[in-house]
Amino acid sequence: RRHTRLRTVTGVQTCALPIYALELRSVHLKDLRRDAERIPVLEKILAVKPEGQRGPVLFELGLLQQKKGSVDEAKRSFEGAADLGFNVVPARLMAGMLAFNAGDMVAAERNMVEVRSRGSTEMRIAGAYYLGLVNFKRGNGALGAAYLVEARRLARQNPDLPVSRQLASPIEQVLDPFRKSQWFLNLDRKSTRLN
Repeated sequence: RRHTRLRTVTGVQTCALPIYALELRSVHLKDLRRDAERIPVLEKILAVKPEGQRGPVLFELGLLQQKKGSVDEAKRSFEGAADLGFNVVPARLMAGMLAFNAGDMVAAERNMVEVRSRGSTEMRIAGAYYLGLVNFKRGNGALGAAYLVEARRLARQNPDLPVSRQLASPIEQVLDPFRKSQWFLNLDRKSTRLN
Protein backbone atom coordinates (compact mmCIF):
# COMPACT_ATOMS: atom_id res chain seq x y z
CA ARG A 1 0.00 0.00 0.00
CA ARG A 2 1.16 3.41 -0.87
CA HIS A 3 0.39 6.04 1.75
CA THR A 4 0.52 9.77 1.46
CA ARG A 5 2.82 11.64 3.80
CA LEU A 6 1.80 14.46 6.07
CA ARG A 7 3.38 17.43 4.34
CA THR A 8 2.57 20.61 2.54
CA VAL A 9 3.08 20.71 -1.20
CA THR A 10 2.22 23.95 -2.97
CA GLY A 11 0.18 25.01 0.03
CA VAL A 12 -1.92 21.82 0.16
CA GLN A 13 -1.62 19.76 3.32
CA THR A 14 -1.98 16.07 2.68
CA CYS A 15 -3.15 13.52 5.21
CA ALA A 16 -1.86 10.08 6.10
CA LEU A 17 -4.38 8.21 3.96
CA PRO A 18 -3.64 5.71 1.24
CA ILE A 19 -3.76 7.48 -2.10
CA TYR A 20 -6.53 5.22 -3.28
CA ALA A 21 -8.67 6.41 -0.36
CA LEU A 22 -8.35 9.96 -1.65
CA GLU A 23 -9.26 8.78 -5.13
CA LEU A 24 -12.31 6.93 -3.79
CA ARG A 25 -13.32 10.05 -1.87
CA SER A 26 -13.12 12.06 -5.08
CA VAL A 27 -15.28 9.53 -6.94
CA HIS A 28 -17.80 9.49 -4.09
CA LEU A 29 -18.03 13.29 -4.09
CA LYS A 30 -18.43 13.21 -7.88
CA ASP A 31 -21.35 10.80 -7.53
CA LEU A 32 -22.91 13.16 -4.99
CA ARG A 33 -22.28 16.12 -7.35
CA ARG A 34 -20.34 17.96 -4.65
CA ASP A 35 -17.81 19.54 -6.97
CA ALA A 36 -16.63 22.27 -4.60
CA GLU A 37 -15.56 19.61 -2.08
CA ARG A 38 -13.75 17.61 -4.77
CA ILE A 39 -11.27 20.37 -5.62
CA PRO A 40 -9.24 20.11 -2.38
CA VAL A 41 -9.33 16.30 -2.58
CA LEU A 42 -7.95 16.42 -6.14
CA GLU A 43 -5.29 18.91 -5.01
CA LYS A 44 -4.24 16.46 -2.29
CA ILE A 45 -4.05 13.68 -4.86
CA LEU A 46 -1.85 15.89 -7.07
CA ALA A 47 0.45 16.57 -4.14
CA VAL A 48 1.27 12.89 -3.69
CA LYS A 49 0.93 11.32 -7.15
CA PRO A 50 4.07 10.84 -9.19
CA GLU A 51 4.30 13.56 -11.82
CA GLY A 52 3.82 11.21 -14.76
CA GLN A 53 0.46 10.06 -13.35
CA ARG A 54 -1.02 13.50 -12.69
CA GLY A 55 -2.52 14.14 -16.16
CA PRO A 56 -6.01 12.72 -15.53
CA VAL A 57 -6.24 14.47 -12.16
CA LEU A 58 -5.16 17.78 -13.69
CA PHE A 59 -7.74 17.46 -16.47
CA GLU A 60 -10.52 16.69 -13.99
CA LEU A 61 -9.37 19.54 -11.77
CA GLY A 62 -9.40 21.88 -14.77
CA LEU A 63 -13.03 20.98 -15.50
CA LEU A 64 -14.03 21.72 -11.90
CA GLN A 65 -12.04 24.95 -11.76
CA GLN A 66 -13.63 26.10 -15.01
CA LYS A 67 -17.07 25.32 -13.66
CA LYS A 68 -16.23 27.28 -10.50
CA GLY A 69 -15.04 30.25 -12.58
CA SER A 70 -11.35 29.98 -11.66
CA VAL A 71 -10.16 30.64 -15.21
CA ASP A 72 -6.43 31.01 -14.62
CA GLU A 73 -6.25 27.91 -12.44
CA ALA A 74 -8.31 25.91 -14.95
CA LYS A 75 -6.10 27.01 -17.84
CA ARG A 76 -2.98 25.96 -15.91
CA SER A 77 -4.54 22.59 -15.05
CA PHE A 78 -5.50 21.89 -18.66
CA GLU A 79 -2.07 22.92 -19.91
CA GLY A 80 -0.47 20.72 -17.24
CA ALA A 81 -2.55 17.74 -18.34
CA ALA A 82 -1.58 18.32 -21.97
CA ASP A 83 2.10 18.75 -21.07
CA LEU A 84 1.94 15.34 -19.38
CA GLY A 85 0.40 13.81 -22.49
CA PHE A 86 -3.12 13.31 -21.15
CA ASN A 87 -6.05 14.21 -23.44
CA VAL A 88 -3.65 16.53 -25.22
CA VAL A 89 -5.95 17.97 -27.87
CA PRO A 90 -9.07 18.39 -25.69
CA ALA A 91 -6.91 19.87 -22.91
CA ARG A 92 -5.30 22.33 -25.34
CA LEU A 93 -8.73 23.23 -26.73
CA MET A 94 -10.06 23.96 -23.24
CA ALA A 95 -6.95 25.94 -22.27
CA GLY A 96 -7.05 27.86 -25.55
CA MET A 97 -10.73 28.78 -25.22
CA LEU A 98 -10.22 29.90 -21.63
CA ALA A 99 -7.21 31.99 -22.65
CA PHE A 100 -9.13 33.51 -25.58
CA ASN A 101 -12.09 34.43 -23.38
CA ALA A 102 -9.71 35.94 -20.81
CA GLY A 103 -8.03 38.05 -23.51
CA ASP A 104 -4.70 36.18 -23.42
CA MET A 105 -4.16 35.87 -27.17
CA VAL A 106 -0.61 34.53 -26.81
CA ALA A 107 -1.74 31.53 -24.74
CA ALA A 108 -4.83 31.07 -26.91
CA GLU A 109 -2.71 30.93 -30.05
CA ARG A 110 -0.13 28.59 -28.49
CA ASN A 111 -2.83 26.11 -27.50
CA MET A 112 -4.93 26.38 -30.67
CA VAL A 113 -1.93 25.79 -32.95
CA GLU A 114 -1.61 22.37 -31.34
CA VAL A 115 -5.36 21.71 -31.58
CA ARG A 116 -5.31 22.58 -35.29
CA SER A 117 -2.24 20.50 -36.06
CA ARG A 118 -2.85 17.40 -33.94
CA GLY A 119 -6.59 17.08 -33.58
CA SER A 120 -9.35 15.19 -35.31
CA THR A 121 -11.23 16.96 -38.09
CA GLU A 122 -13.69 18.33 -35.56
CA MET A 123 -10.88 19.68 -33.39
CA ARG A 124 -9.04 21.09 -36.41
CA ILE A 125 -12.16 23.06 -37.36
CA ALA A 126 -12.38 24.52 -33.85
CA GLY A 127 -8.63 25.21 -33.77
CA ALA A 128 -8.67 27.02 -37.12
CA TYR A 129 -11.75 29.00 -36.08
CA TYR A 130 -10.12 30.22 -32.85
CA LEU A 131 -6.81 30.93 -34.60
CA GLY A 132 -8.77 33.10 -37.01
CA LEU A 133 -10.37 35.02 -34.16
CA VAL A 134 -7.04 35.32 -32.33
CA ASN A 135 -5.39 36.84 -35.39
CA PHE A 136 -8.25 39.29 -35.90
CA LYS A 137 -7.92 40.37 -32.26
CA ARG A 138 -4.16 40.82 -32.74
CA GLY A 139 -4.68 42.98 -35.82
CA ASN A 140 -3.66 40.43 -38.41
CA GLY A 141 -6.83 40.29 -40.48
CA ALA A 142 -5.36 38.53 -43.51
CA LEU A 143 -4.09 35.58 -41.47
CA GLY A 144 -7.28 35.57 -39.41
CA ALA A 145 -9.38 35.40 -42.57
CA ALA A 146 -7.22 32.59 -43.96
CA TYR A 147 -7.73 30.51 -40.80
CA LEU A 148 -11.48 31.11 -40.94
CA VAL A 149 -11.57 30.09 -44.60
CA GLU A 150 -9.78 26.88 -43.60
CA ALA A 151 -12.33 26.28 -40.82
CA ARG A 152 -15.16 26.92 -43.27
CA ARG A 153 -13.67 24.57 -45.86
CA LEU A 154 -13.27 21.76 -43.32
CA ALA A 155 -16.77 22.37 -41.98
CA ARG A 156 -18.28 22.23 -45.47
CA GLN A 157 -16.40 19.01 -46.18
CA ASN A 158 -17.78 17.52 -42.94
CA PRO A 159 -21.31 18.94 -42.59
CA ASP A 160 -22.49 16.19 -40.23
CA LEU A 161 -20.06 17.14 -37.46
CA PRO A 162 -21.67 19.10 -34.62
CA VAL A 163 -18.89 21.71 -34.70
CA SER A 164 -19.56 22.27 -38.40
CA ARG A 165 -23.15 23.17 -37.66
CA GLN A 166 -22.25 25.24 -34.58
CA LEU A 167 -19.59 27.34 -36.29
CA ALA A 168 -21.11 27.74 -39.78
CA SER A 169 -22.96 30.95 -38.96
CA PRO A 170 -20.23 32.59 -36.82
CA ILE A 171 -17.63 31.90 -39.51
CA GLU A 172 -19.84 33.43 -42.22
CA GLN A 173 -20.57 36.49 -40.08
CA VAL A 174 -16.87 37.21 -39.60
CA LEU A 175 -15.99 36.54 -43.26
CA ASP A 176 -18.94 38.44 -44.76
CA PRO A 177 -17.12 41.81 -45.08
CA PHE A 178 -14.30 40.09 -46.96
CA ARG A 179 -16.65 39.17 -49.79
CA LYS A 180 -16.65 42.79 -50.89
CA SER A 181 -14.04 42.37 -53.59
CA GLN A 182 -13.65 46.12 -54.09
CA TRP A 183 -12.15 46.26 -50.58
CA PHE A 184 -10.62 42.87 -49.98
CA LEU A 185 -9.27 39.84 -51.79
CA ASN A 186 -12.17 37.53 -52.54
CA LEU A 187 -11.84 34.77 -49.95
CA ASP A 188 -14.12 32.37 -51.76
CA ARG A 189 -11.26 31.35 -54.05
CA LYS A 190 -9.89 27.87 -53.48
CA SER A 191 -6.29 29.10 -53.47
CA THR A 192 -6.50 30.52 -49.94
CA ARG A 193 -4.65 27.87 -47.93
CA LEU A 194 -2.43 27.75 -44.89
CA ASN A 195 0.46 25.39 -44.37
